[in-house]
Amino acid sequence: MGTITTTMRNARLSLLSTAIDAGSGPGTLKIYTGSKPAGPASAATGTLLASITLNDPSCASPSNGSMALVVSPAIADSSADATGTAGWARFADSDDNGVHDVSVTATGGGGELTFPSVSFVSGTNIGITSYTFTESAGS
Repeated sequence: MGTITTTMRNARLSLLSTAIDAGSGPGTLKIYTGSKPAGPASAATGTLLASITLNDPSCASPSNGSMALVVSPAIADSSADATGTAGWARFADSDDNGVHDVSVTATGGGGELTFPSVSFVSGTNIGITSYTFTESAGS
């Protein structure tokens, strides 16, 4: 793979942010059991554990190839939809069009999105305290 400039990395992140914020309202982050499907255009797989409404705009401006999810005011699902083990999550626009899929693990497990525990319990609060999108410069 070739390499790209920081300006290009930031531009790609801006496109991602714009896609998540598309539609008439805020985007969402939906957390599921199982493994990620082939991509965001594929139907979601697994059991929906939690659905978090994002802030609008959802992300801070990209800088140096990274972009933080806006988590203030706090974003959470105050009552998880189901009990199960989180395996992946999908960022979607307000029309529920998939934009970006990520793996989910417990903190230290190497997932793209981490939680203190991936054992979700129906009716409990599931929140995000931070998340950073990073665009690689390549190699």
